[in-house]
Amino acid sequence: MAYPNSLPLLPKPIKAVFLDFDGVLLDSEILYQRFWKEAFKEFGYEAPKEILLKLRSCDAAIGEKIMSSFFQEPFPYEKVRARRKELMSAYLRTHEIPLKKGALSFLKYLKNNAILAYIVSSSPKSTISYELKKRHIDSYIDDVLSAKEVKKGKPYPDVYLKALEISRLKRSEVLVFEDSPNGIESAYRAGLNVVMVDDLDSADLETSKKIILEVTDLSNIQKRDLFSRT
Repeated sequence: MAYPNSLPLLPKPIKAVFLDFDGVLLDSEILYQRFWKEAFKEFGYEAPKEILLKLRSCDAAIGEKIMSSFFQEPFPYEKVRARRKELMSAYLRTHEIPLKKGALSFLKYLKNNAILAYIVSSSPKSTISYELKKRHIDSYIDDVLSAKEVKKGKPYPDVYLKALEISRLKRSEVLVFEDSPNGIESAYRAGLNVVMVDDLDSADLETSKKIILEVTDLSNIQKRDLFSRT
């Protein structure tokens, strides 16, 4: 269940938000889950939903360990992931992935209030840039950072530390929006304040300790509470 839409007083006005892409701006995580499941089946594997959810925004090495541990045998993670990508690409040739509820109005709000918006995602930068341009929302984004550009992906903090370095902002001047435990863990380990945007699940007890707010979607945020600080 989402927390009430109110925030503890943040140290100073927020100058930038770091946004995950899949599951926060783009309603794509449900498709990733679908095609992970199909790829698993093609290789003769079946995994419950709670295991597949662990693969969201997940560093490949960790994903392989999770699957090998679950199946109690070496798991062909890279081959299965490659097949999942093929299935997803085939789907996208004839289908459009919608933006998440409230995403466009939220981006407009940020732009109108001179708050920087950075995409900090596990997806390739080229993919994100293409999707942004296709939807004509690239003008709302100040920069795109991919976990592919750092040594270790989420849940390691590398990509958020890189975003901080590029933005030249203090941790207290940034607010992160994430939907998955791996993404939240990444931002938390980078020392950032995190808002969870519910997507395929809500915060469990462990995740709730690492966030300052949980909302059902980006339209369900009292923007004044978040950004109007003096």
